[in-house]
Amino acid sequence: MAPTQIPGYYWDVEKSRYFKIENSRTAPTNAAWSSDKVLKRKLRDDAIAIHARKMVRNRTLITRSRALKEPLMGGFLVREYSVRDPDLRMASFAKGLVAMGGFPFMPGPTPSIGHMCVTSRNGLSAVFSTYSSPRGSVVSNIIPRDNKTKRVQRELIVNPPQEFHPSPISQVLYITDVKYSKKTNRVFVASGLCGANDPPLYSYIPQLMDPNTTGSPGNVGVQCYNSGNWPKGYAGNTICPAPENSEFMCMLGTDRGVASCNERGYLQFYTEPGHKHRSSDSSRSIFSDTFAVDFKDRDPNIMLFGGRPGRLYVGDLRDKVDNWRGVSVNNAITHIKSVYDHKVLIASIPDKLSVFDMRYCDFSSVSRLANDPKLEKKADPVLHFLEYKNPGQLDLSLDYDSSTGTIAAVQASFARECKKVVLYSVYTGRHLRSKAIDNIASNMTKPCVQFHTFDGDNTPSLVVGRAGTLNVYSFGPEDLDDEV
Repeated sequence: MAPTQIPGYYWDVEKSRYFKIENSRTAPTNAAWSSDKVLKRKLRDDAIAIHARKMVRNRTLITRSRALKEPLMGGFLVREYSVRDPDLRMASFAKGLVAMGGFPFMPGPTPSIGHMCVTSRNGLSAVFSTYSSPRGSVVSNIIPRDNKTKRVQRELIVNPPQEFHPSPISQVLYITDVKYSKKTNRVFVASGLCGANDPPLYSYIPQLMDPNTTGSPGNVGVQCYNSGNWPKGYAGNTICPAPENSEFMCMLGTDRGVASCNERGYLQFYTEPGHKHRSSDSSRSIFSDTFAVDFKDRDPNIMLFGGRPGRLYVGDLRDKVDNWRGVSVNNAITHIKSVYDHKVLIASIPDKLSVFDMRYCDFSSVSRLANDPKLEKKADPVLHFLEYKNPGQLDLSLDYDSSTGTIAAVQASFARECKKVVLYSVYTGRHLRSKAIDNIASNMTKPCVQFHTFDGDNTPSLVVGRAGTLNVYSFGPEDLDDEV
């Protein structure tokens, strides 16, 4: 606390006492309480106080230029001063996204799209979608996109190309996920039906049909996958297509662990050591309730998976299961995306979206976790996405594009709130503003999002399935007359 100022006296900090201010002529040499020294100190302190007030006032007079807030112009201007914005590429991409058009997925009234996957083949872009109905219809359709303008043209729906025709493919009960594998040219469908004789995984090769062909959906050409050494009645939750240099076709996350599907169609389940699976065995594996599976970036042998409880597992498919590792992330995991190097993006509930660096996670072996789960360590993220909201829904869509470092996430603050699509930067966690994307909202249904690079494009497009319609958002000019 500052000492009391007494008129005519000087407070000496070193000696902690008051001295009477004395005339400079009679005061000792270099005395701090002489009148001249006291006056000089007062003038100096007043000048410092005036300068401090001026600096505070100048802060309100200096404003950031609006040009610097623009991703492209501001980013290049700031770079002239050797300052690099890590979000320059992502923010420019998000700001440049424009609506390229939309179309109803099937003629007539259609139910909402539950899951979808987009692929390009033979110069055509097709989308495979599932309808959120108990019968679980899998339907394929082309994306009527003009190769010159990159716009979605509804006229192409009426007159589709002769080599591809929108058609129903198959029916699978209680579909939980659908993915396309470029390696095998197959569409994999996961089923959440826990029946005694119901397989958790289906696949089929998309057929190019004659436009004049008509018929009802069936299961022609559909292959079912099951395992003989696993108890019946388990549900498939998620699918991860294997990389092209992998010996497997895909990975399947179920409510009893994770499984691999080889090229012969055999499902191999992975369990921790000492866990015996029998039809009458009520015990559950520590890999139970797997909701997210992905491969490590550029490594077909390292698998990342997790679910409930909130635990991230890292498994080397060439090694024994007891040498796999796990670490706690506290909350139930809904999505896992390998970002780059040792980074992994994890979405969990409630309201958690984070990036973890696996080099700094204190992993424990699976055998150790199976014997004593209390020895499990907790992982701390290196980046939080503060604006991400998911109250507790496992099926809110999320996708990540590695070429632009952009995340597209469907989120809602409450379970019954309007679902919105938001773009994030994977490097800083910032919300990337986009005039076209920020206006996407759905009250009754949950949108599906997926990044996809169409043939002939240099940048990815965001495909959004909402209700019974499909919309495409690409990087480009809003008006075709502005095209250079």
